[in-house]
Amino acid sequence: MLITNLQSSFKFAHLALLTLLLSACGSDITQTSPLVNETELPKEVGIAQDGALKQHLESIRQAYNVPAITAMTVKDGLV
Repeated sequence: MLITNLQSSFKFAHLALLTLLLSACGSDITQTSPLVNETELPKEVGIAQDGALKQHLESIRQAYNVPAITAMTVKDGLV
């Protein structure tokens, strides 16, 4: 019984420590600027096969400040 309680306490302590470490490794929460530059987002949406997908994805990539972005089309359950 004592060993079971110690194991349970040990698991809880590890979980609490892991939670503390992961929550401490975030970005600066005092940042006041928005994470997304909404002026970079495309103003219009396209339609399938209009040839503007690459252009729209690049605008979204720049707005979210990410190194890469990808997209896929799903129609009738097929990619």
